[in-house]
Amino acid sequence: MARFQKGRKKTGGRKAGVRNKTTQRRIDAAERAIALAKAGGKRLAREVLEDFVELFSAIALTHQPALPGAERNPNYDEKKFEKFARLAVEIATALASYQTPKLKAVLVGPALGQRQSNGAERTSPEELARRLEERGLPPSVFGVDAPMIELGEP
Repeated sequence: MARFQKGRKKTGGRKAGVRNKTTQRRIDAAERAIALAKAGGKRLAREVLEDFVELFSAIALTHQPALPGAERNPNYDEKKFEKFARLAVEIATALASYQTPKLKAVLVGPALGQRQSNGAERTSPEELARRLEERGLPPSVFGVDAPMIELGEP
């Protein structure tokens, strides 16, 4: 067996972009489960949630109070309106994680260009402010000056 030698080209191993066996098995199992569910007439949970949001929203709308200046709603029932509106909002909240991407945090640190162990670049507060101004963002938000992070010595 050859030992490590400086400058020697790497040989063997998995090619870049090729998934390992465990990951590929999980992807295959998920694809099979989706295909079986669709073939068997079963719907995905996301689809069921979407249907219930629409259903509860429609029921809530039939029982909602009339808007100011509009004709009185003959089906108005405050308790039913509140119940079905609350159900629609609860289900929509659960459904949101399937439809909307999650936002990621930006790291702000004392030294520009340092790399964290997770590969994220640390940015100084001054550099972050400069980048935000380049993109046309205001120095204050809602009339309050942007917070400044003061890094004291530990």
